[in-house]
Amino acid sequence: TQLMAEEIGLVVDVDGFNKAEQEAKEESKNAHKNQTGVAIAMDVDTTSTLLKTVVSATYDSFKYTWFQDHETKVKAIYNGSALVESFATDDKVGLALASTSFYAEQGGQIFDTGLIEGSFGTFKVCNVQTVKGFVLHSGYFSSKTGKVSVG
Repeated sequence: TQLMAEEIGLVVDVDGFNKAEQEAKEESKNAHKNQTGVAIAMDVDTTSTLLKTVVSATYDSFKYTWFQDHETKVKAIYNGSALVESFATDDKVGLALASTSFYAEQGGQIFDTGLIEGSFGTFKVCNVQTVKGFVLHSGYFSSKTGKVSVG
């Protein structure tokens, strides 16, 4: 590839390629480890607690507004067994937000995937489900520096 590129006057960025390849391998490892696409299911007791402690359901009309960023707050964090106040590992977790632009699985249509970015780091959303009016974003931090808290 390098020889063919040289012949037509191009330069191959080998270091850049190697770095991108390593990042892709890490992402693939994380996706496999975190079972990409698999939702975190909330049990009845946790859903009941969420309904009692959080004031309102997720406002999800932003899903109809494309290519526009918006700010929101984390209303709840579910680690698969309990609601927690903060989370900072690369294990899968569910985030319930005040508002969202992600489309939850419903009506035969598949959920959105993507990234939630902020001062806490980058959270990779692998699955989106609606639970009693709350939109639960299942995913994990794509870097080991992420930490998110309710509020």
